[in-house]
Amino acid sequence: MPASLISEASARSALGATRILLAEQGLDRVSVDWHNGVSRIGMTHFRRGKSFLITYSSKLWPHLPYEMRLDVIAHEVAHATLPYGHDHNSVWLRKCLELGGNGNPTDAVPD
Repeated sequence: MPASLISEASARSALGATRILLAEQGLDRVSVDWHNGVSRIGMTHFRRGKSFLITYSSKLWPHLPYEMRLDVIAHEVAHATLPYGHDHNSVWLRKCLELGGNGNPTDAVPD
């Protein structure tokens, strides 16, 4: 299978794990999907100051080790729990760590 394709199990796992964590945070309204970019592993999208969508790179995700995937999910859900503008400040850091992330503002995709 080409590396650029996401296995069905991997896709269900990433999107499903994100939806579960979002639901635990009371954020059932936030959607989760894939994007085709390669400059960001994950991204939280905002409208009118509130999160409405988390996307993950369909091209980069298959190359991430399991632990990094968990960190990215926690990272993006932490953004989704906060109003727009917190970026990677101390409030975001606390939330990311609380959700099980490593608190790194960015991660490089392994070779």
